[in-house]
Amino acid sequence: MSLPVPALPASALTTSTPWAGVVEAYLDAALDSSHTRRAYERHLRNAFADLGVVTVTELTGVDLARYRAAVVSSDRAPGSQAQALAALRSFLAWSRTIGFGTTDRIRGRLALHPRASVLRLTSPGGRVAEGRKLRDLVASRGMVTYVDGECMSACALAFVAGRERVLNSEKGVIGLHQYGFPGVQTWMLVDDYAEDKKFAINAGVDREFVGRMFTLQNGDMWEPSHEELLASQFVTMLSDGSGFSIDTDDPKGWVRELSASLQDQRLYRVIALHDPANLADAEAAILYGAAAGP
Repeated sequence: MSLPVPALPASALTTSTPWAGVVEAYLDAALDSSHTRRAYERHLRNAFADLGVVTVTELTGVDLARYRAAVVSSDRAPGSQAQALAALRSFLAWSRTIGFGTTDRIRGRLALHPRASVLRLTSPGGRVAEGRKLRDLVASRGMVTYVDGECMSACALAFVAGRERVLNSEKGVIGLHQYGFPGVQTWMLVDDYAEDKKFAINAGVDREFVGRMFTLQNGDMWEPSHEELLASQFVTMLSDGSGFSIDTDDPKGWVRELSASLQDQRLYRVIALHDPANLADAEAAILYGAAAGP
């Protein structure tokens, strides 16, 4: 008989925390309904048993694609299949916000791709300390930061470190507000705000804009217009996204991995069997885009 894993606070999680500990932290922090909690706990434990990893950070896109295919092709009822996939999607979305181990994961990826010059950021926020760690990593490497979705709260701390700060002209949103820590009042964070304001000013952001960054309480969010962001130099350029493609040191390997992840999809197998020439053309086009880089 296995004993329940005690729930750790999200702040205590690291990249080496076993998946069971991360799952318990998610169930404790993200779900209010006891019924949903029990169902998601069952689905997540089954999922990680099938996936065969020790930590969440070991998961790859190939792993997730294979798991999804296994669920969809199983003899479970459609409702059960949908809930199993929803549980994993919700868990991964929660665990991959700017929280535990984000900077370590990105540093590891950059070690594999040392020529990477652009960091794409999309996050609802998370731990301030982790946002600062990521900010320092970006600054030390002189990277360009690019947002093509929402980059809120702690994510914005990392974004402002880019030597160029690029926002998608259609989908990009920056969100700013005060930090939130249980039991901590605003006046206790004066030094923290001063440090982060100084960094933004040194990065070239307008002082008046910086003065407004932390005025809204944690429950609200200031989403400056694109015009405000450009005028203040918090954002240095807008882009339609066409200048940002896949950047990899091994484009052929990346295409092979993509192809392998699609093998469980019936449509892909049908095309590979009946129209291999067009499939080869498509993979060649993807390879060209991957090799071109940003």
